[in-house]
Formats: sequence, C-alpha cells, structure tokens
Amino acid sequence: EQSKRHAFIASLLGIKHAVVAINKMDLVDYSEEIFEQIKEDFLQFAERLEITDLHFVPLSALQGDNVVEGSSAMPWYSGGTLLHLLNTIHIASDRNTIDFRFPVQYVSRPDENFRGYAGTVASGSVRPGDSVVILPSHTVTNVKSITTFDGPLQRATSDMSVTLTLERDVDVSRGDMIVPVNNVSEQSSTFDAFLVWMDEQAMQTGAPYVLKHTTKETTAKISSVRYVMDIHSLSREKGHPLKLNEIGRCSVASTDPLAIDSYRRNRATGSFILIDPMTNHTVAAGMILDRKTEEQVEASSDVSAEFPIFWLTGNTGAGKSTLAESVERHFNLSTPAWHSAARRLVVLDGDEMRDSISTEEDLSPEGRKKHNLRVARLAKLMQSKGFLVVVSVIAPFEKVRGEISTICDPQWVYVKREGLASEDKPYEEPTKPDCTIDHDVLDAAEASKALVEFIVERLQ
Repeated sequence: EQSKRHAFIASLLGIKHAVVAINKMDLVDYSEEIFEQIKEDFLQFAERLEITDLHFVPLSALQGDNVVEGSSAMPWYSGGTLLHLLNTIHIASDRNTIDFRFPVQYVSRPDENFRGYAGTVASGSVRPGDSVVILPSHTVTNVKSITTFDGPLQRATSDMSVTLTLERDVDVSRGDMIVPVNNVSEQSSTFDAFLVWMDEQAMQTGAPYVLKHTTKETTAKISSVRYVMDIHSLSREKGHPLKLNEIGRCSVASTDPLAIDSYRRNRATGSFILIDPMTNHTVAAGMILDRKTEEQVEASSDVSAEFPIFWLTGNTGAGKSTLAESVERHFNLSTPAWHSAARRLVVLDGDEMRDSISTEEDLSPEGRKKHNLRVARLAKLMQSKGFLVVVSVIAPFEKVRGEISTICDPQWVYVKREGLASEDKPYEEPTKPDCTIDHDVLDAAEASKALVEFIVERLQ
C-alpha cells in the first residue's frame, strides 16, 4: 500500500522518471520469477499513472547486491545498478520557463533613495524594461533594474534570488506577486486541489486553517471533499474528511484571493500547504487543479468537438462492464490530448440504465429493442454535449444494432467469451465489429490495454 501511495503522489507531483527498487531479493533466493511477477504487478498498477519512464532493479541492500556493484547472485539481471541508474537517467528540465512569477518576500529599504522588492524567481524570466502587473492591486509598471549582492543583472531566471526595482513607486508588500502584463496568473479565493493529508488528526471541513502559498499566508477552509482516491484501484470513492495518508480532491476557500496557476502548469504557484493554527503542524500539501476540470465545466452550446461513441456488445458475463470501468478509470485519471476539449469519459452501463431510464421494459425481444434504442438516443445526446461516451449494453440482435447505428453511429466493440450463449440468452455475433476483445485469449489487463489503444487510435 505504501509503495502504491508513494507512486500515486509522485504521479500527482508530475514526476516522470522513477526507479522501482525491489529489495530483499536474498529472502527469495534471488528468484528471477518472483522479481518478474512483482514487476508485472507494479506495471499493471502504473498503467493508470502518469509516470512515463520506469526502471526496475532487483536489490539486496543487506548484501549490497546491485546497489553500487553488480550482483553475482543475479546473473539473469543485465540492467544497471541502483547508483548507476540514479546517475545516468536523463531528466529534461521541467521548470516553467514561460510564465514569469515573482512572489515578493520582503521590501528592501536600506535608505530613503532605494526601494526594492526581494524574492526568488519562481518561474520564467525577467529583464529590465519589462512591463509587469502587481497582484492583487493590478498596478501596472516597468522593471527598472535587477540587483543582487554581486551587482546588477540584465536577466533573472527561475530559482535566482534577486531584488527588483520598479520605475514607479507603487504599493507592494510581502505576499504580492509580480507577473507580466501579457501573462497574468488567475486570482481566486476558491479553487479545487488534490490534498495529501499528513496529520493524525482528521480533516475538519469548514474549520479555519493557515494556508501558505509562495510567500503569502492567509486563512482558508475546506468547503467540501469531492472524492477520495482508493490507492489500490485508483478509483474515486465517496468524499469524506481526509484521514492520515489519504488523498482526495477538495474545494478550498481562502480569505484573501491568491495569484494561482494549476500545478500542471506551474509547480511554484500551483502548490500550497495547510497548517493547523492551534498546533502549528503542517497538516496537508495541496496541488491546485485546472479550473476547467470536468466537474466545473458549465453547460455550453459552443462545444465544437464530437467524439466517437464506443458501444461494447457481447453476451451476459463476457466482461463488458468490468472492461468499461477499467477504461473509464484510465481516461478520467489521465490527461490525453483530447481531454482539454472533452468534458470527460462517461460509461452508460446496461444494468444502471435498466434501473433508471428503462424500468418499464422487460427482457423480451421487443423490450430489449426499446431499451437499446433509448440508450442510443441518450448516448447521442451526451456526445453532442461534449462527452466521450462508452456504452456497455448487450444489444444481442444484429437487426437492432443496425437501428442503433442509424441513431448514434457507434464504434462497435465485440467483447467475446465462449460458452455463454444459450436458448434463454440468445446472442447474434456481430458480422463486422470495429474491434474484437477476446477474453478467451486476453486477461483483464491485456483486454483493458487493447480497448484503450483502440479508443486512442480512433480519437487521433
């Protein structure tokens, strides 16, 4: 559980490179088979994360195997040692070099002739003469000079500690943010964020906490917990106040507006911590989410993209629902290229549809037909609203599938498993499905991967 939690947090933090060190190999007689099984288990879990570069190394830290030197006990492993991997993995710079953000740490007034604003460049770069905006006042001015202990600079970049002077005497204080006039960060006192809860005392929604964001401190409260992540399946559970080590998506409201960016765009201005004012303990670390997340996108008539509908057909017990749920988790926990245009992927499950919109229809051929066509019309409506729709409904008869195609023109995915058809469960195999997922050949992980790849191919 701890390894899964650490991996998920690393993914949230935007870490793209990871070494999975499988330790204590001496306790299993340096078994290659056990190493490969653990590796495969982790890879299946990591498919739903955004860590793109994974390396695995078998270790015995007690014996020193594959830590600094290679291991004679594991001749089957031909990769690098742990130290070698840590020293040679190429990590491209992930600093934000575009968005200039300068949180003011303090105002420097050594004498009456000098007024500067000291701090560390959080991201981007700045030069003398650049036009800037002071937040939250929205005062516009130009940078006059950049000074350091070693003398003036013509350019300051990320992580450099400098003092800026401005061409106008303006009201600037600690916690203000200096940004470019043509690239202003969002100012908001309400936002959504992933919180990692780090205190033994559970979260208290509505209670005041101290929020520290860059150099600014204010009070804030957790308005609600939208959902909590199940660290094993990476599924979303019903929201509740977070406990120690839990991770959830929360709505945060601060007393003062903050100059924020999403964490994906800018780690410096997209992160914060919460502090218990009574104990002074840091209780949570937060990563701000993009405002255009799926729960916050308002109904709009200007959704320009319509994505294909994917209809999973197959007899009862073929595994359609499980497959659809797996794909839903994959797409809604990652950010593929289509995500900025689509609201989210949504699954229309046959059993859920019968319990909600087709309660009056029986399982006769005519009842099945009415149910299928009703789901098809709903899928078409949701497609027009910008959703990527996956339908998991049997649709057992070829003639009805033809009528469905005239309504919503889905991509037909035949989920196949032998031995399910019977007289009381008739099913006509599709003659020309767009994709076939054969559960007699593929296991659950392979089937999910095959369907994800098919959907991605159709979306490109």
